Amino acid sequence: MCVHLTLTQAFENNLNNYYHHVEKKVENDKTSKKSFFSSFFKSEKKREGEIKGKDMEEEEEVEESEEELGKLKNDDNFFIFDDKIKIKKEENKLRYECINNENSYNNNINSCINIEKENGIKYVRGIYVYGSVGRGKTYFLNLVFDRIKIGKLKIHYHNFMQKIHKDFHEEKLNNSEQPIKNISIKMSKKYKLIFIDEFQIVHISDAMLIKSLFKHLFYQGTILICSSNRNPLHLYHNGLNRERFIPFIKLLFKFNYIYEINNYHDFRLRNSNPDNNIYNVPSKKFEEIKKLCVNIYMDTYKKNIDYVKNVEKINHQILVSNYKKYIIPYNINNYAIFSFKDLCCQNSSIDEYNAISKENNTIFIYDIEKMNEEVNGNEMRRFILLIDILYEKNTRVFFFSNIPIFQIFQTNSIISDFQNLIEKMKNKFDKFNHFKNHFDKQLKSGTFNRLIFSNIVHSFGISQEICNKLFDAINYNINKEYIPIEYLRNILCFHIINYENNIKENLNYFEDSNVELKPIPYLLFDENDIDTSQENAFASMRTLSRIKHMCTIEYLEKHKKLYENEI
Repeated sequence: MCVHLTLTQAFENNLNNYYHHVEKKVENDKTSKKSFFSSFFKSEKKREGEIKGKDMEEEEEVEESEEELGKLKNDDNFFIFDDKIKIKKEENKLRYECINNENSYNNNINSCINIEKENGIKYVRGIYVYGSVGRGKTYFLNLVFDRIKIGKLKIHYHNFMQKIHKDFHEEKLNNSEQPIKNISIKMSKKYKLIFIDEFQIVHISDAMLIKSLFKHLFYQGTILICSSNRNPLHLYHNGLNRERFIPFIKLLFKFNYIYEINNYHDFRLRNSNPDNNIYNVPSKKFEEIKKLCVNIYMDTYKKNIDYVKNVEKINHQILVSNYKKYIIPYNINNYAIFSFKDLCCQNSSIDEYNAISKENNTIFIYDIEKMNEEVNGNEMRRFILLIDILYEKNTRVFFFSNIPIFQIFQTNSIISDFQNLIEKMKNKFDKFNHFKNHFDKQLKSGTFNRLIFSNIVHSFGISQEICNKLFDAINYNINKEYIPIEYLRNILCFHIINYENNIKENLNYFEDSNVELKPIPYLLFDENDIDTSQENAFASMRTLSRIKHMCTIEYLEKHKKLYENEI
C-alpha cells in the first residue's frame, strides 16, 4: 500500500507543480503554427486545405503487427521533455521507480530539475493502473484525483464512450469535417486530466474512436489516468482489425506509466461484514417483494401505508432522452422493483440504466437468471453493465435469485469445480485439518504433485479431467512440481471469500489456531488468451466482486450517508 501511495503522491506533485509548463508549450505551439501559416500561406493555404481536406482522423489508417507490441517497454519517466533536453539515463532520477518515499521524491526533484529542464517539460505523463478485480485500483486513483487542482473529469468507461458517441453524432449532424478533432479540442480546453475508470475496449467502433480521440488529446496536453482489469498489451485482444488499434497501445506506453497492482486479496471484501438480507436465495414472487419494498420504505422515511398508496406507481414512465421513455413496473418515489427480464431481456442500454440509477437509489431485482456467453450473452452484457452503473452510484440493490452468487455466470466452470470440491470435502471431513491428516500418508512431506492431487480428488468422485483443471488452476501462481498442502488451504479460502454467501461461517472449516489464513487466487482463466469477443468472461469476475461488496455493511453505510442523511 505504501508503494501505491508514494506513486500517487509523486504524480500529484508532478501535475500540480509542473503542468503549467505543458499548457505554455501547447499554447506556444498553437501560436507559432498560426503565425507561420498566416505569414507564408494565407489564402493559398486555405485553398489547399479545401482541396485536400485532410486531418489526423482522415489520414490513411496505420496498421501495425503484434510483433510491435513485443518491442514496447514500460517507461517510468515523470515527464516527456523537448528534444533539446538531454538527460543521461544513469543520471535520471525523475522516474517512479527511483522513489521510495516523499523525501526521496523531493530530493530527486531538487537534484535533477533545473530551470532549463523545468522549462523543457513538454508533457506530464499519466498513469495506467491495471490488476485483477477489487485490488484497489480505483481507490488509489481516487486519492490522487481528488487532490489535483487543474480542470479534471472522472468518468466510468461506459459513460465516457456514451458521451463520445453522442458528441460524434452531434458533430456529424452539424456537418463537421473533423468531428473527432473538434471533440478533442473542446475536451482539452475543459479538462486537463481525464480519469477513466474500468477502461476496456470491446467494440471496433469504440476502438477506432478511442484511438483517434486520444491521438489528439495526448498531443494537446491532456493527461490520462485510468484503471483497468487489462494489461494494455491485451486491450482489444483478437479484436476485429486489431492491427489498426495497435498504434493507440503504443501511444498509451508513450504518454503513460504502466503500473500493475498485483495483490492477492479483493479489498472490497476485506473486513466487510455481509448483510444476509441483500442477496436472497431462493427468489420471491412480486407481491412478496412489493411488501418488503413498502416496509423498508416506510421504515426508512417514517411514512405510513396511506402515504405509500398515494405515491406508489404501477408502470411508471421515466424520461431517458427527448425521444425515449422507460417503464418502471413498480415505483415508490426513489424505490423501484424490476424483474431480471424487465431489465436485461429487453433492448435496454446504458441510457436506460443511467436514467434508472438517477431516479432511484434503492432497487429490487428478482428472478435473476443464470447467464453465459453462448445462451444469453446479450442479457449477460446488460446485467454486467447495469451492475457497473448501480455500483458507481452506490445504489442499494436487493437481489433475488434461485442461484447462489458464484453460480450466476457460467462463463467459468472452474468456480463451480472448486465449489464442488469444497462441498465434497465437507461431506467427508468435519474440518480441513481432518482432510489433511487423513491423506497425510499419500502426501510427500506435506506436499502434493499432480498425480497425488488427482488420486485424492478422484476419490471424491470427481473426474480425471476436472482434477487436472483444478491442479492447473491451483499451480498457476506457484508453478512447482510439488505444492504444500497449506497452499491448497489458502486457495480454497480465496474461493470462500470471493464466491460464498456467508464468509465467516464457511471460513471456520479451514481455520487452525496454528495457521494464518492467507487467501491466494487460483487461475480463473488465462487473461492473455481471452478474446475481445469473450470479454464478458473477464467482466463477470468484476461483477461478482461488486455484487459481493454491495451485500456488505460497509457499502450499505456509504449508501445511507449519500441518500438518507437528510431524512
